[in-house]
Amino acid sequence: EGGDYSVYDIQAYGADRSGSQATASSNFAGIQAALTALRVVGGGICYIPVGTYVIDDDLLYGSNLTFMGAGIGSVIQNKTTRTLPAPMLLEYENGLDNVTFRDFVLDQRSDVLGNDSNSMCLSIDGIDGVYIDNVVFRHIITMAVWCDSRGTVVTDNGRISNCKIEDSLAGGISVFG
Repeated sequence: EGGDYSVYDIQAYGADRSGSQATASSNFAGIQAALTALRVVGGGICYIPVGTYVIDDDLLYGSNLTFMGAGIGSVIQNKTTRTLPAPMLLEYENGLDNVTFRDFVLDQRSDVLGNDSNSMCLSIDGIDGVYIDNVVFRHIITMAVWCDSRGTVVTDNGRISNCKIEDSLAGGISVFG
């Protein structure tokens, strides 16, 4: 319900597209600030311009959100010294709805960080109406997409399409419950 559906550009919140490991904390803070602002207004678009945005913590998202990049040039990447577990995008709370992820790359960095059984990349647990389109999952530690049905089973109004998994240590897409 609600939402002004404005575009919240992560660079306007301080995210740096240079791919520098040194900017991981400020990138996390900037992207999380955009996601939090969208949660406060009831939803909208979190836009990831072309660039590589290194993060050092789990990003939390809410309902009525479109997390959208400009294609394979828009990369969210874990910091290479991040402590495991190292998930990337998690639900802010149970019972979310109307969430779309599209047109970007999530690079979890299993090539450097190694393996861990609790490091799903993108969690979509309990979301009613989740769409994942044209997302590349790179260097996955555990699962690219994960749903363990803490709440509502993701069966209504959902789709995963045109995605690619490049190098995974443990698996690809796990939606069950």
